[in-house]
Amino acid sequence: MGLTPSKEWENLPPVPESVSPESARERLMRGFGVRSGDGENITFDTAVLDHWEPETDKNPDDVNRRLARLDMAIDTVTNPTEVWRQDSQKAYVKLFEQSTGGKRGCAVFVTADGKVRSYFPNRPSWLDTCRKGVSCTVFNQPGTSDNFERIKVINRDLIAIRAKLYNLLNTAEDRNLSFQAIAKIRELLQQAAVIKVFVAKR
Repeated sequence: MGLTPSKEWENLPPVPESVSPESARERLMRGFGVRSGDGENITFDTAVLDHWEPETDKNPDDVNRRLARLDMAIDTVTNPTEVWRQDSQKAYVKLFEQSTGGKRGCAVFVTADGKVRSYFPNRPSWLDTCRKGVSCTVFNQPGTSDNFERIKVINRDLIAIRAKLYNLLNTAEDRNLSFQAIAKIRELLQQAAVIKVFVAKR
């Protein structure tokens, strides 16, 4: 979308220490709550395990690697860099500095009822694919402020696109075009939603 790539974020915190997959699983089985950086009550529980194992049948090694990064996911939710509101969930994103050099990102996906559905530790380039939605809360961290101006430009372009789509929709309805054509225009209008940006302070 033209945002500053997350790999350019600066003054990053260190990656939280790994935990044993067994202890992480026990914590999720018991369930626990945290307060998110944007003021929501978020629950980590078996919904994560259910999504990874019965629902998507992930490789056990992949599941264990993710379990080992549970504290990384918690830190991402409680102290995010950005929070993106998407269709039926929120994506909390954060970038960390690795002790061995390089950077590691984490994205945590939370459903509308406040439950963590999944989380992914991954490369910064992958983290950028999660940075999309209808609104974004940006926290006042160095290296992110220029995204405000970029989102303003994106929104200006989206507003122009939406005006053209509205005209196209009116024409399609006046000319009684097919249901499929009108539905497609409506779908494009929905996808071209203007991004709302909120500034949050720690």
